[in-house]
Amino acid sequence: GYCVSRTNRYADTELVIPAEYNGLPVTEIASEAFAEWAWITSVSIPESVLKIGAGAFSQMSGITKVYFNAKNCADLDGRNWAFYPSVSGNGKPFELIVGSAAERIPARLFYPLATEPTTVTALNKITFEEGSALKSVGDYAFYRADVSDIALPDTLESVGDYAFYGTGIRTLALGGAVKRLGAGAFGACESLTAIEFGGGLTEIGDDCFNYCVVLDG
Repeated sequence: GYCVSRTNRYADTELVIPAEYNGLPVTEIASEAFAEWAWITSVSIPESVLKIGAGAFSQMSGITKVYFNAKNCADLDGRNWAFYPSVSGNGKPFELIVGSAAERIPARLFYPLATEPTTVTALNKITFEEGSALKSVGDYAFYRADVSDIALPDTLESVGDYAFYGTGIRTLALGGAVKRLGAGAFGACESLTAIEFGGGLTEIGDDCFNYCVVLDG
């Protein structure tokens, strides 16, 4: 495969990472590959990407849209901070569009830094492309994102630990394919007023809905 590095620059404000370069599939986005490209307003990640390096899109404060279509991207570890500091106060609110090929949202995709757990991502809208094949949302993927409305795809099977912790979700409908909700998956969702459970649910993790104050009342 081919690793996209900092040498591959785009003059346009829309950063569209190719699925193939010089006859090779683009499988990895190098660490800090596009760091500090503040003029970029949108990022498109293709189906072929299997790994996103540390800080690949860090300091890109102008982003308003991310199109994520990687089919099976590896989980990010605690130091990846891929989109840091696209966070509230340091970047514009931005939308995530999950492409139809994406089967999983990797862990910590929008979790800024393990050393700054109180930092809030500026992600405020999540939509799924028609025909979504999404099966899982990884641990901490949307931790504390300011998202109020979300329509999860019917293909979803698993939601990871703290995946939507502290978000602004108001209603939640889980399709029949959902089997697992991780620990704290929807904890501290203080605006959550209603949940519709699908018939396939077999596991609810500890504190899954802890501190959902409206539900608690």
